[in-house]
Amino acid sequence: MNGLFSKEWFIKRQKELLYLVNTEAGRVLLDMPYDNKYPITKIFPNGFTQFVDIQGKKAIFQTKAKFYDSMAKIFLPILTKMDIANKTYKPIDNPYGAFLHYSNLEFKRNVYPQIFLAETTSFSSGDSQVANNSSTTWATVHDATTGTTTSPANSYVQTDDQGGAPNWLIRRFGFYVDVSAIPDTDVISAATMDFESSTDPKDANGGRTINLYTHTGADPMIGDDYNNFDTVAQATEITSANWGASGARNVFTLNATGLTNISKTAKSKFALRNVNNDVDNVAPATGNLYYFGFKSSATADTVDDPIMTVTHAAAVVIGSMLLQG
Repeated sequence: MNGLFSKEWFIKRQKELLYLVNTEAGRVLLDMPYDNKYPITKIFPNGFTQFVDIQGKKAIFQTKAKFYDSMAKIFLPILTKMDIANKTYKPIDNPYGAFLHYSNLEFKRNVYPQIFLAETTSFSSGDSQVANNSSTTWATVHDATTGTTTSPANSYVQTDDQGGAPNWLIRRFGFYVDVSAIPDTDVISAATMDFESSTDPKDANGGRTINLYTHTGADPMIGDDYNNFDTVAQATEITSANWGASGARNVFTLNATGLTNISKTAKSKFALRNVNNDVDNVAPATGNLYYFGFKSSATADTVDDPIMTVTHAAAVVIGSMLLQG
């Protein structure tokens, strides 16, 4: 699943999940005793909270932790298939019936299509840092139309005033992923972009964030691509507090806009930028340094490279008819 079941996903789908887990079918999937009728009041990636009693005027709740990401591994594929059926076949007017079908508890082949999820992955290519620095003003650096490109194994998204001279510096990161092997008729339902930290993040004042964007640069990128980076967020941003230490994996979950920018016919162009300073165009405090470090495709070991994972629906089958998702 590779990060598709983030906390944000559970928050967004909480109402729907609570309805489903409190049904008889939901209890079966959770391997709960049939006579356990107490309502589940909250569900999260590795467990749930359940109301169990009232003592005096106080409600008693119990949190039950299960193995890592167990809730997501159970429910994410089911809801993903329901989403695809709802969008590509016809609106679902009986969510519980669809839930029974896509959880394989009660097949309704003549009502709901069979949907087969597949995952396609792609390591990044053409990775480039595009940077600009100047001893004049922040605006000069931020609004420049050209910069310099490098492709180091350990890359950075960075904004700082180097030494308080001032000596402003901005580093942006552009790359390509190729998932064009996905059939053009398939429906992309989710995707993540995964980077391995090359060093601990540097955030002088805290609160800095990094996010995924697009670019319109050349392949490979050149200095004139410095101003070819977009400012529309393609994923859920990650704060410096949540960016892992050296060796950790950091997973961006693409939003609806990001999903539409995944090409099934050519390479897809994505980028990383500092949100607070670079994208928002706010100069960092004098003398402060902010960066997120990660390994690029120039790393010797491919398994350390940035990687995109795309979940998509293959052929859809209902009765004896074959549809395309």
